[in-house]
Amino acid sequence: MTITILGGMDKFKTEYKKVCKENGFKAKFIFKSHPDIWKILENSDAIILITSNINHNTAKIAKIVSKERSIPLFLCHKSSISTFKNVVNSCRDFCKDCTCRNSCNFYIYEKGGNKYEN
Repeated sequence: MTITILGGMDKFKTEYKKVCKENGFKAKFIFKSHPDIWKILENSDAIILITSNINHNTAKIAKIVSKERSIPLFLCHKSSISTFKNVVNSCRDFCKDCTCRNSCNFYIYEKGGNKYEN
């Protein structure tokens, strides 16, 4: 399963990758604007948006792609490893038994451990 991480801190890339690998995810990273962001996000199984380190336009694109393609979107409000790990664990728990990859209607926000569905 491929997960795309938007934002975060470049210096934590190896730790982010380690957390993803421990949870059975292959990780793709976009730390700043990227010309092929639409294509990268459309080919992901889930998206984690680290909101403290990403521009508004990239966040907006992630939300649009998530809704249009029914890709689960998880928001992480801090770039720390512990917060990221909690969000990846939520992603794993949510997506592990999923059989509806192309018809998923969930769009998830993480905030203080609470989940909100749209």
